[in-house]
Amino acid sequence: MAHLYEEVYKKRKYFDRALCNDYEEWQDKIRESKTVYIGNLSIYTTQQQIYEHMSKAGDVENIIMGLHRTEKSPCGFCFVVYKKKEGYTQAVNFLNNSILDGRIIRVDEDLGIIGKRKYGRGKTGVQKRDERNKFYDEDRPKVLDNLVDHTINKKRKLNNNHYYERNIKQKILLPSNYTLNTTDMKNSRMVYIKPPVTLYPNAQHMMHINKKKHQNRNLYKFHVKKDRQNNTPT
Repeated sequence: MAHLYEEVYKKRKYFDRALCNDYEEWQDKIRESKTVYIGNLSIYTTQQQIYEHMSKAGDVENIIMGLHRTEKSPCGFCFVVYKKKEGYTQAVNFLNNSILDGRIIRVDEDLGIIGKRKYGRGKTGVQKRDERNKFYDEDRPKVLDNLVDHTINKKRKLNNNHYYERNIKQKILLPSNYTLNTTDMKNSRMVYIKPPVTLYPNAQHMMHINKKKHQNRNLYKFHVKKDRQNNTPT
């Protein structure tokens, strides 16, 4: 009877576009696979914790931890290889969206380690999903500091000065006669401050300028001029 109902929220059909051209080709290749992908892991989760959790579905043959491409540190994902196909199937069906080390993990079908898939594919060496994440997650790799040091695209440059990165404490240029203290040197990157913009002069500005030009301030005391006219002899 289940085939009579239509799914309201359909699961997104994921496939690795670097290895397959379409979803059907992906399904043909993973038919004989015994490897699952585990995502949304904490960078502090150990290999022993993953082994104990994933052994609930079947006998685990090998665990390949995902690493940062440059730092070679844990990157928040891994690949688990089962000895039998049954363990692979049960892991995808029953351990997906389970809780491991306080986080809800994602278990998907996978082809296995081909090439450099155990390294992060983002520009900074982490996963792309971490670079797109706008919220701070203490259990995921630190991306914000890496993005600041990474070369910014030409579209984000203006007169060879980089745009400011959001959520980064900016530094202010100090006057030349200012002496830096040890407490002031918390940041190492300086920011170019735009010069002040001169506003269009209004009536108050013009009156102030004219008042400085003329030393005789009585010109602006209109009541003095009126008193002189009244005191003139007839």
